[in-house]
Amino acid sequence: MNKLKVALIFGGKSNEYKVSQKSAEFVLNNIDSTKYDIHKIGITRDGNWVLTQASAYEISISEWLSSSGNKKLYFNTDDMNKPIYYIENGRMKPLKVDCFFPVLHGKNGEDGSVQGMFEVLNINYIGSKIMASSICMDKEYTKKIAKSEGILQAKSVTIDHLVYLNNKVIIKDLINELGSFPLYVKPARGGSSIGISKVYTENELCKAIDNAFMEDEKIIIEEEIRGSEIEVAILGNINPIVSVPGEIISENDWYDFNSKYKSNNSKTVIPARLSSEINKKCMGIALKLYRLFDCKDLARVDFFVDNDGNIFFNEINTLPGFTDISMYPKLMLHMGIDSTRLISLLIDNSFSDSY
Repeated sequence: MNKLKVALIFGGKSNEYKVSQKSAEFVLNNIDSTKYDIHKIGITRDGNWVLTQASAYEISISEWLSSSGNKKLYFNTDDMNKPIYYIENGRMKPLKVDCFFPVLHGKNGEDGSVQGMFEVLNINYIGSKIMASSICMDKEYTKKIAKSEGILQAKSVTIDHLVYLNNKVIIKDLINELGSFPLYVKPARGGSSIGISKVYTENELCKAIDNAFMEDEKIIIEEEIRGSEIEVAILGNINPIVSVPGEIISENDWYDFNSKYKSNNSKTVIPARLSSEINKKCMGIALKLYRLFDCKDLARVDFFVDNDGNIFFNEINTLPGFTDISMYPKLMLHMGIDSTRLISLLIDNSFSDSY
């Protein structure tokens, strides 16, 4: 029986480039090589697609860029039977791909752009379709759609960069609308807590706004919800598997980039330290959101739960992290699905909607 040819895609023109490389390492270390032939495709920071023979470790530390076996990839829209190729000995060599497995996080990978390319190439891929990917990447629109369904969330304000530059945003009015400090300032379309700040004063707020605008042309300013930070993993389509909630215990005051990826003291607790009733409610809301946004194959839904047991929707990630510290594979492991089986389920399901 011929093995399926899976193209694992990592890197990309995103500020989550390094996280993507770590996700690629995890997948390569856990994928069942008896079932799949793996093409390792890195996207450079300037957008070039490269077929690499680098090891999982070399990919994780960015050494894949200098691998001697690298071949630049090209796209051939003149022959859709051979849509991807590289040049070898002066001749075009088609790259056979049965399934794209993108471990791309953030812009140009999780936002529908690369999914559109997959659709044009007519090759199966893992993850949500164009519209779901685009909407779930944009916190403004996820908030609006969730609000229309009566789903509770933190009070927030969205600011466009051009409006802000034209002095049409009054900081004191923002503070009055959102209430007391602290507040969170976030890029509207970003991940891994990059560009996010927690602020306590008007002066800090102004600096945080400028910082967030360095990552995106649209930002969200949001009130703080004091309580637990909760994540739920979902796998599948017709009858999705919904994990028990996991809880983030951050080393720092909030779960910033350093707490996520550089700290040995941040922890995850599975199941979350909530009542069974609240945990079940989180699972139910997560599934409702997954279906509301028309997600496919997988997603991670994040919440805050305050001290009174109120559940606040935070965000939904259509390509959650797959690093060795990421919550998504940990939650699935708790559900009895180890990482090798999880990866196989995701690949196999790209050809059907059987689960």
